[in-house]
Amino acid sequence: MNKKLFFIFLVGILSISCSNANKTGSDSSSNVKVDAIYAGDWYTDDVLPELVMKVDANGNISFQDIEAQGAAIKGIEGSGSSYTVTYSGPDAPDVLIKITFTSNSSCSIIITQNTQTTTYNLIKKQ
Repeated sequence: MNKKLFFIFLVGILSISCSNANKTGSDSSSNVKVDAIYAGDWYTDDVLPELVMKVDANGNISFQDIEAQGAAIKGIEGSGSSYTVTYSGPDAPDVLIKITFTSNSSCSIIITQNTQTTTYNLIKKQ
């Protein structure tokens, strides 16, 4: 009888363990990294360039102006030359950023916050 109870207990634990495989830890989209070939500081391509985005050598991405408002990255999705970054924060409205890299040194981004959408062309400076 004890062997049967142990077997049922073991099967129950294993089935719970397997069913939670994709539900534990952080959201899987937050594990996405930007391709390292895009690492660098990204500026507007205006006459007076402004720093908009940073990508480090590990593929982590940041938008300092958005993060300064109290927002944090909620998730990153995509691969290759196209990514979507979602920010959320207690004191800042949700922000959706669509990035399309056209080369290793240029990209376009579309930032949507509430109902306002802004498009920028960026260039990378080392």
